[in-house]
Amino acid sequence: MNEKLERLLSYEPTPYVIRLPARFRECSFNNFDWANQNPKTWETILDFVEDRLVDANGMPKGLYFYGPFGVGKSHLLSSLYRVMVHKFGEVCEMEYISFADLISEIKARFGPNGNASEFEIEMKEKDYLFLDDITAIRLTDYAAEVFDRFVQYRYDHGKRMLITAQSPLSKLSVDDHARSRLFEMCVLLEIKGQDKRLG
Repeated sequence: MNEKLERLLSYEPTPYVIRLPARFRECSFNNFDWANQNPKTWETILDFVEDRLVDANGMPKGLYFYGPFGVGKSHLLSSLYRVMVHKFGEVCEMEYISFADLISEIKARFGPNGNASEFEIEMKEKDYLFLDDITAIRLTDYAAEVFDRFVQYRYDHGKRMLITAQSPLSKLSVDDHARSRLFEMCVLLEIKGQDKRLG
């Protein structure tokens, strides 16, 4: 086994029930199928876990996982979240949430006079934001506006975003400014394979 992959697999996920969909609460690096993945994928994730993933100016970088349905993007994001909670959960604030749930919660809790809700502010402030499946819902003007606000805030404050999507970032239907910032904020990792849901 590759030495770096072996080191990545040695990181333990949190044993506690945390804010994850039930389907993903047992996900780990050890039960993810690495067979079809480029070594760059696990090497980059290892750098992230070991807090070495920064840009040329020393600003922290996040991750953007993309690929077709069923290849394990959400599994990988959940696994990474569980490891990061186990490793840094006592000193950093983290949140895992699907993009669809984020939009629904922000709509439901919209503040008075059109102000951002406490929920939106709280999510923006998280040290690590794990945002699953940003291509699961149609990016209406409202959803795109919310996404742009999150990207802008987290870019300005050097906060990491970890994202899964079906589309490569170059083809994501977002504002050009948001796309440009995400290119700077995140390392792009293509997750390969067949749709495991089809057997």
